[in-house]
Amino acid sequence: MIRRLLLLEDEPILRRELTHFLGREGWDVEAIGDISGFRQAYDAGLHRIAIIDLSLPDGDGMALIRELRSHGNPLGIVVLTAPITICRKPATWTKSPPLWLRCRGVSRASCRASRPGCWSAACAA
Repeated sequence: MIRRLLLLEDEPILRRELTHFLGREGWDVEAIGDISGFRQAYDAGLHRIAIIDLSLPDGDGMALIRELRSHGNPLGIVVLTAPITICRKPATWTKSPPLWLRCRGVSRASCRASRPGCWSAACAA
């Protein structure tokens, strides 16, 4: 049985990295960047689970979830949300998620000291 997953994430780097990671774990991932694309791509006969970001450029992910549930939709949903900074993962990590996800609020100096080579705006001087 093919494990089909619909990923709704507007941040291109995170969308690409999650797609890559989940694909390595055996998921057939269809990655979408906005709610209108999700509505076009979603097929109840194909997709059994969705990962949905709450903050999207064309609407609210929670409103989409409420809409799906109001129609009795059995789609499994994982909510993805957080203000994050994306940094490169250490080269020594081989079986971990493909990104460092770092919560905002950490000082830039602390972030840069702990992650040399980080390209995130939060780590930039």
